[in-house]
Amino acid sequence: MGTFNVKHGGIIRKSFVISASETNAWSKGRVMRMDASGQLNIHNGGAALLTGITGENRVLSTNVGPTVTLNKIGAPNGEQASIIIDEAVIVDDQIRSGINFEAGDVVYTDTAGRLTTSGNGTGSNAPTIGIALSQGRSGDGARPVEFFFSVSY
Repeated sequence: MGTFNVKHGGIIRKSFVISASETNAWSKGRVMRMDASGQLNIHNGGAALLTGITGENRVLSTNVGPTVTLNKIGAPNGEQASIIIDEAVIVDDQIRSGINFEAGDVVYTDTAGRLTTSGNGTGSNAPTIGIALSQGRSGDGARPVEFFFSVSY
């Protein structure tokens, strides 16, 4: 499900309960936020108590036979996921559609927890999560971006 690699750092990982209102699947490398109740959600581009990057996939439906799909709606009570909460050099392809990174670009999160260069129009609340160390792009000829992740509290 994509490219995600922690090249250096990223040792501290903390597990949190996933918010029952978070009904989306995600791929590892997605930017997550801890909300006011201390639960995880996909980052929405606004201010957060804690921002981290997940190293796990979350799957909401699975093919269990030739014609049967098992669907999980919402988070079961107590479902948890872990996020990286210390500085790291990360290679990640969770890039907002249409975005190209150059080395030195500031890395923000958009309203869907993907990496972007613009803060996705969320203004001064858009969290800065790192600095690009290489080129990266989404779409045709997609290439993951290597960046220095700095956790934001």
